[in-house]
Amino acid sequence: MAPASDNRLPRVYKEGAKVLKEVLESKRGLKDVIYSNRNKALHTKMFALLNKYLDYQNSVGKFIEETSLGKNAKDEFVMKLLCTELLYGKKRLPPIENHAIKNVQNAYKQYCDENNIADGNISIFETTANCDSPNSYEHFIATKKKLRYVRVNTLMISKEDLISTLVSDGFVEIPKSNSYDEFLTLIIEYTARTVNEEYFVQDYHLDDVLVFLQSTNFHDYAPYTSGSIFLQDKASCFPTHLLSPPPNSVVFDTCAAPGNKTLHLAAYMKNQGTVYAVDKDPKRFKYMKEVVTYNSFYVVKTFLVATSVC
Repeated sequence: MAPASDNRLPRVYKEGAKVLKEVLESKRGLKDVIYSNRNKALHTKMFALLNKYLDYQNSVGKFIEETSLGKNAKDEFVMKLLCTELLYGKKRLPPIENHAIKNVQNAYKQYCDENNIADGNISIFETTANCDSPNSYEHFIATKKKLRYVRVNTLMISKEDLISTLVSDGFVEIPKSNSYDEFLTLIIEYTARTVNEEYFVQDYHLDDVLVFLQSTNFHDYAPYTSGSIFLQDKASCFPTHLLSPPPNSVVFDTCAAPGNKTLHLAAYMKNQGTVYAVDKDPKRFKYMKEVVTYNSFYVVKTFLVATSVC
């Protein structure tokens, strides 16, 4: 049987390469480009992989340069994503007879052999921060990319019930910190561990946010698929807490899409009152409207506008 052709390449890499090319060449944001992609089923996987590439693009570039992979690559963006997957993602590639995959695997094996490196241990390409103290704030910033923030949808589940569910599902809760310095120390300590346990801790500043390791996979986890939790950057959770709108408030949210902060406002208001969510980008607006409808946030009224309010 003849080897499979390049069209056997998994769609997450083919579509991801298109997204990466547009992000790098158009300077548009990663989320913006992904939400514009029609393959919604791949959005989560593409975002995780491309975000990983953007975190480690210098190291990936170094690997490609030292292995001369770039010389014969049919698609440089596919190659970059395959290298990212092998070095910093799943640490393995699909076992199929694909030309691009075989090239990366062979280059990886040759590099390991030539440099006497055990398979799966190319730590030479890890990006580390230049810090004096392992407990410094700068060291925390270096480990921040290893974290995943999860916001509790308090309209669906209480934080206490979610924590009980997590613990019963095998997650290990780290005791809540009494000071910010203690919180930083805990985060640094647990991101450095290599055991296969899934840890989480309550965020020090925001009472409806939990902190997990970046490697934690929520893609098929029931609380995520049911809308009980949202994967949301900590920075985008602050506006709602700073505004602190009580139930029955009227809030005007401009540039609202894709809607994470909008839904946070609705939950904070206990789905009572009105949140006017306005955006001018049709694709981002469509995604926001679908999320609002799916999660039954009746308090949110969405508006697509043509004027430059964003």
